[in-house]
Amino acid sequence: MKKVFVFIISACLLATLTACVGGEGGNSSDAESVLSEISSESSQVQESSQSTEESLEASESESSAVADESEAESSESDDNESSESSDAEAEAFDIALLIGTWKRVATEVEGETGDGGRCTLTISGTSKDDLKISYNDKDFPNTKFSNKSVNIVDSATDSELAEGEWYAVVDYVGAYDTTYEFELSEDGKLALCNSFEIDGAPAVSFEIFEKTE
Repeated sequence: MKKVFVFIISACLLATLTACVGGEGGNSSDAESVLSEISSESSQVQESSQSTEESLEASESESSAVADESEAESSESDDNESSESSDAEAEAFDIALLIGTWKRVATEVEGETGDGGRCTLTISGTSKDDLKISYNDKDFPNTKFSNKSVNIVDSATDSELAEGEWYAVVDYVGAYDTTYEFELSEDGKLALCNSFEIDGAPAVSFEIFEKTE
């Protein structure tokens, strides 16, 4: 667009000068000299315009490269933060504390406490993603279950258990539509929470286990 504008100006000047020279009776060499000067100035203007355009293109290319680099660094930073967060969660859960056989030492049903009776709990697995749990109360054999999957939940906010870093949900519904959750207490005991219904009303019982092996 700039080149066209310069060409139009040059043509107008050339026509004006030609008319002036012709009207005043000047010689053609003067007109040619003026035309040569105009052509030279036009070339300089075109070169300057081209140089400005090239400079702008180089600046835009550099800005784009800086933006791409900044975006890549931001993405890498987010990935590192996500990885560090996952590692912290993994360290907070120690599967070795769960694996083994547990003996029940106390019970609590609707505020009434009792002794442990003849009940054991067994947890097995190699990671928190493949944990299995088995429950055997010899005084109430209809409540027995074996090798049920366990899902670890990071927060116990919605659990009947005390709020902590995590709690576990057994993927199984037992007798009397009972659901099971458990967690470890600070003293190393396992607290099993059973939620069920009595005559249509919700009820909760707790069983406390100590690890035997």
